Amino acid sequence: MPPQSTQNPSSTPSGQPSPRDYRLYFFSELTGRPVCTGNIKNRIGKVSDLVFRVCEPYPEAVGILIDHGWGRTTEFIPRPSVLRIEDDAIFVSTPSQPCPETSKGGGFPPFEIQPGWILLDQHLMGKTILDMDGRRTEVVNDVHLLASQGRMLLIHVDISFNGFLRRWGISRIFGQPDQFINWKYVQPLSVAAAPAGGGKGTVSLSITRKQIREIPPEDLGRVEDSTSREPRTSRGCVG
Repeated sequence: MPPQSTQNPSSTPSGQPSPRDYRLYFFSELTGRPVCTGNIKNRIGKVSDLVFRVCEPYPEAVGILIDHGWGRTTEFIPRPSVLRIEDDAIFVSTPSQPCPETSKGGGFPPFEIQPGWILLDQHLMGKTILDMDGRRTEVVNDVHLLASQGRMLLIHVDISFNGFLRRWGISRIFGQPDQFINWKYVQPLSVAAAPAGGGKGTVSLSITRKQIREIPPEDLGRVEDSTSREPRTSRGCVG
């Protein structure tokens, strides 16, 4: 999913700041956002979920699910058809026209989940987190995403109270820090096995509860560098 261009400073080997072209999102901020073709007036639905393929080291977005309302079937918009993400809407290519990357026409396909795919709302949000000893630690309150180089990666799950507030559309509390768990410590098979629809599924970690507090968030600049170096292949992906 191509990000809206944003410049984020980091350091070069010489110590001078260099621009980074990536953007960070929380899933709670994208869900429910209008999906449009052409301009803001051509609304075709709203985001109901984001679909990711489980890859190493981070899952990568393969598309979005849109809800049309009025009992109409949810459609799947493949990632190449997503043109840009803006604050007021997500813009996609017109279904009846060729997609700029695939050069294929036709409407958006119905959604059929594939092996190795996960849905952020159905498989992650609100799920109980178990540490490597099987002890309940926290709950997934939000999911932290990085978009760069035409790709979107899942980099953290957010277990903070701020994440809980965002999930319910409430502004964060000043002075309350976000608390992230790096995706590298999430067991992907536990996510894929989580039931859909907000059931009592759990997400397992490869670390203990104590280690959760000690491990820092991912270095975003390093993740952004990896998206520019790695080819767009399914190497290291499940399914």
